[in-house]
Amino acid sequence: MTTHLTARLTWHDTAWNGRLCANPDTNAACMEHEHVRALRRLDVEAPHAGCGLVDLKRVTGYLPPCQRDANAFGEDAYVICHQDPLDGRNLPSVEEDVPAFSVCPTPYRWMLESNFRDICEAENLLIPAPKNPSATWVQEDTRQRQLLERFWGKLEKNRSLVFFYCNRGNAVDDEANRLLVGVSRIAEVANPTYFGQSSAFPGRFPVWSRRVTHHYPREGVRIPYQEYLHRDLDVDGIVCRPPRDLSLPFSYVAEHLSDGQAVSALLAIMTTVERLEADRKAGRGVDGDWAGALAWLDGALDEVWSGRGAYPGIGAMLRALGCSQGIGYHATVLRQLERNGRDPWQHVKDLFEGRRQPEADYAHSLAEAILCWRKMPSRHKLIDLLVRFELTTDQIADILNEDTRKQRGILATNDAILENPYRLFEQDCGTKRSAPVSLEVIDQGMLPEGDAARFRTDPPLPPHDHRRVRATMVAVLQRAASAGDSLLPFPTLVQRAASFFPESRRCAADAETIWSSEDRTFHEQILWFRDAPAPESWKRADADAAADGADDELAELREDLGAAKPTEGERPILRLAALKSVRRWELEIAQVIKKQVGALADLPAEGPDWRALLTVPEEEGGFGEPQTGREHAAIDEKIMALEVLYRNRLSVLTGGAGTGKTSILRIFLRTLRALEGPRSTLLAAPTGKARVKLQTSTGRPAATIHQVLSDAGMLGPNYRILETPEKGKLSYNTVVIDESSMPSVELLAALFRAINTGAIARLIFVGDPCQLPPIGPGRPFIDMLRWLRQAHPGCVADLGTCMRTDGAGGMAVGLQLANGYRDESPPGDDMVISRVARSSTHGDLTLMTWNDHGSLLAKLDEAFAMLNITPGDAKSFDRSLGISEEEWKRSEAWQIISPTRIHPFGTGEINRVVQERYRGRELTNANNANRWPRAMGDQGIVFHDKVMQRVNEPKWLPEGTEGMRFVANGEIGIVTAAWKKKPGEEKGQDKLHVNFSTQPKASYRYLKSEVEESLELAYALTVHKAQGSDFGGVIFVLPRKAQTLSRELLYTALTRYRGRLIVLAEKDTEVLERLRNPALSETARRSTYMFDLLLGDVGTDVPLPPRYRPEGLVHRAEDGTPMRSKSEIIVYEALKGLGLQPLYEQRLCAPTDPDDFCLPDFTIVHGGRTWYWEHLGMLANKGYRDDWEAKEAWYTRHGFRDRLLTSRDHPGGSFGAVYADEIRETARTWILGH
Repeated sequence: MTTHLTARLTWHDTAWNGRLCANPDTNAACMEHEHVRALRRLDVEAPHAGCGLVDLKRVTGYLPPCQRDANAFGEDAYVICHQDPLDGRNLPSVEEDVPAFSVCPTPYRWMLESNFRDICEAENLLIPAPKNPSATWVQEDTRQRQLLERFWGKLEKNRSLVFFYCNRGNAVDDEANRLLVGVSRIAEVANPTYFGQSSAFPGRFPVWSRRVTHHYPREGVRIPYQEYLHRDLDVDGIVCRPPRDLSLPFSYVAEHLSDGQAVSALLAIMTTVERLEADRKAGRGVDGDWAGALAWLDGALDEVWSGRGAYPGIGAMLRALGCSQGIGYHATVLRQLERNGRDPWQHVKDLFEGRRQPEADYAHSLAEAILCWRKMPSRHKLIDLLVRFELTTDQIADILNEDTRKQRGILATNDAILENPYRLFEQDCGTKRSAPVSLEVIDQGMLPEGDAARFRTDPPLPPHDHRRVRATMVAVLQRAASAGDSLLPFPTLVQRAASFFPESRRCAADAETIWSSEDRTFHEQILWFRDAPAPESWKRADADAAADGADDELAELREDLGAAKPTEGERPILRLAALKSVRRWELEIAQVIKKQVGALADLPAEGPDWRALLTVPEEEGGFGEPQTGREHAAIDEKIMALEVLYRNRLSVLTGGAGTGKTSILRIFLRTLRALEGPRSTLLAAPTGKARVKLQTSTGRPAATIHQVLSDAGMLGPNYRILETPEKGKLSYNTVVIDESSMPSVELLAALFRAINTGAIARLIFVGDPCQLPPIGPGRPFIDMLRWLRQAHPGCVADLGTCMRTDGAGGMAVGLQLANGYRDESPPGDDMVISRVARSSTHGDLTLMTWNDHGSLLAKLDEAFAMLNITPGDAKSFDRSLGISEEEWKRSEAWQIISPTRIHPFGTGEINRVVQERYRGRELTNANNANRWPRAMGDQGIVFHDKVMQRVNEPKWLPEGTEGMRFVANGEIGIVTAAWKKKPGEEKGQDKLHVNFSTQPKASYRYLKSEVEESLELAYALTVHKAQGSDFGGVIFVLPRKAQTLSRELLYTALTRYRGRLIVLAEKDTEVLERLRNPALSETARRSTYMFDLLLGDVGTDVPLPPRYRPEGLVHRAEDGTPMRSKSEIIVYEALKGLGLQPLYEQRLCAPTDPDDFCLPDFTIVHGGRTWYWEHLGMLANKGYRDDWEAKEAWYTRHGFRDRLLTSRDHPGGSFGAVYADEIRETARTWILGH
């Protein structure tokens, strides 16, 4: 049994090569670490970028704060200096040599006083109790030495492996909390070093870290993230994360890893290295001996399999049964028996059953486990099974107890688990203290290799065993659901399952065996399969028929039957697969929607006088009398929308920013109450911040969807959504769901299970379909809206007139720009980009460009100046946020947003820069520990910082204080007080107080220990976190490339402002033009089947003849070209049919100015001439017509009018042979000349 090491690295842009970063000023990832933020000196690093640390120290006397791990893969040697880690002691520092390929990680978990007892029990250590149990860190030198000797002493040179990783501070993956970087074999663990002596603190205090040297490059592998990033290759394809149950071993900078855990980590790295080799062969990767790396990994894997042993769970099992020394007993006694060829679990069972006496040193501790074993004879077989898996004590204890097992979501009985142990992975949802059981853990126990397979009496498990195949498919579909897909084409599922494990452990699933054999019934216990022969063209049942079929299919699912029976003697063309739970969520939503559709009975023919209600003065809750054509149009469409809401049992209120959705909702609810009395009403929102906004805008109580689920008894441990409302269903007459684009199918289906949908008179969805899709599976709002538009258009109320103006009566320019990223955009939206590119500021929109990190910060200063903040001036900065006048509502007066957290343009770095520039005095005070509290949390939050709440939580307020006594995730406020704990107060903590913009009179207290989980800096937010909020002014940092960029993200970002929008775009307007492409839609990328089958990115995986094309949300021509509308598809296909080659949205520049341009719908070159084609839609709409006339004038002004051709939608629809014939006739006459 070998113990291995994990070592956290600080991100380095040239791969920890013993040198400074090549671009230290743009390494934002390393600034995630507190010690780097505190000690990095860019004034030294920037002039010496790329310099070897040996030379850097010789010339400057400086080493970067990452000095302990900067040489992890470097060939140089240098000397580092260790500083005393504990406040108040100031022990003399000590130096240590760092040779090539070395790191100096620190096992911080072992030095935390709160972990002392658990570590001593697990390691069988007898160490004196602390003198001060309330201290954060172990204080006494003797106790430190004993703990560190045990930690470092368990590592063996030339045997133990060291796994390198980064945490959130990486430049690769915005969502990765842990990122595996590489692995090697430990060559040496240095002897301990000690700090200098101090008369004030007598003793021999050790340096907590040890220098660890490894055998790279002879042994080991490093994943070339930096090389992929530098060459702009697909780095997402080589991202390597530890399995989900290895969070603890990959934490606290340095930690132990068991052989079994090392198996999981090595398999993950091996899978990535196989991709590296495939990329290299395909010419899309980087050079390297990846085949040699795979051979070394294979050998290391053999070793850890042998060290894992046959029963890695014995120690945890003994602890779960009451033996506190179980881990130590396993490591010392039982592993020695195993090395001698004796079955360790049989030895334990002999103890349990009285055939052998326990070893004297462990007799007392084992006595409790023996007693517990004898009280549970019905679970002996289950225990025999569980010791094969490397489970934690908490996991085993929960699984053995049927009640706590259910709390984890595991409904399988003991017998069912024995029959198929993979069910533990398939069903376990975990708890707050315990991660879910991973597929890798179960798979290792079911399919062990080498010595790990000793003592097994059952036959070996075939790699294609149906239980293993199903579990792997579940894992694939879970990942797909997390990425947004509610189903996959069956070929995609089989392909991904086959590549889930490394080649040596390939899950060789046979598609025909899964689909057609008797195993299908087994798979369909938790999976959904459907086959459907493809018609001559991709056809869908009409909307009503599709919805009617949902009832029968849902009934089958509820009976736990397959959704479709295997077909005999027939090979279906189209095969689909999904998790049965996800499929059921979609069908439940479809069922509720279908049943709710219809007009309300017994309403008077003459409804409320909506015009009168809308045109009362603003102070009375209306909009006032319309004065302009735009205002008249807005009132007219609001009247129509209110009628839709009033007369329908199901309605959707949709529209872009500034169209007045929440305003008319307020009027509607007020009027409904006056007409029908105080009937029960639910106003629900998906997030805490959206709930606060909904409640404030309507003046009515609102709840988050999770609060509704809690009231119905549908929230289990760790906020897990339960299947049924244990407290009973809730009843409401009117249900309004705001920000409807945000809930996933899981959350929306759960809401419908929590309430009595049969009692709902009006179900109203409010949202903007062009915003970001849900986090999680599906896009229920989009799919519902699409179906309603086709089948029941009278249920949809569209608000299209934006009442935010540019000051001259026109639509706000920033929102005009945003309209270019909607599915149906008005003519001229493309020209907004051109106008601001030429003049920088146009109306409420300003566009500035930047080329590098330095110029980005300079443009940020210019943007601040436009918001009346003098760059570098804390006073004007404080005034802008209401700090000077204590007007806490103004904390949302402006907001910086970015697509990503990582990278120099991400929120992490921008927050750090803004805090450093404008909270400098407060940061300095925080370093004076004698008078001020230290900065709190990983981001170092201090007095007067702008912060955001990260979780929903109730908070205490003094009696009589005005406030909600609850702070919602997403609320933004200011740190209005910071207090240091009183001298001599042992159990006290530093604390701070926050006043939020939504609750300005409430000052909420946060203890230092609460800050990290509850608060984060909020000068800059990611677009995802800003969704559902709006701000007075917005500064949007827009890079050319980011992992999260999509049309919806750009649209969401551009619509977060109320007053001024400042876009800081990298280099030029290229990204603004590129993201107009409908194919870059995150919503359309997803595959769903709520009403109609809509396939996104995986549509090409469906094996259809070339003449068939699966349908998705993106309109595509026959040749695959994506376009915004079906009308444009008709134009394109008609032109193609004539032998022309139309190009979609190609930039057309004015002859004298390349920044003055538009994007014609189509550009056609024929016979030496170039023609431009525009398709016109809603010309009856005045705003649309005005936009077109302006664009037409541009063509005339620059001499293109004689080559401009147009087509128009017909009244009542834009489809049909006549429409296409008109296009062909125009093209023949003007372009072809006949």
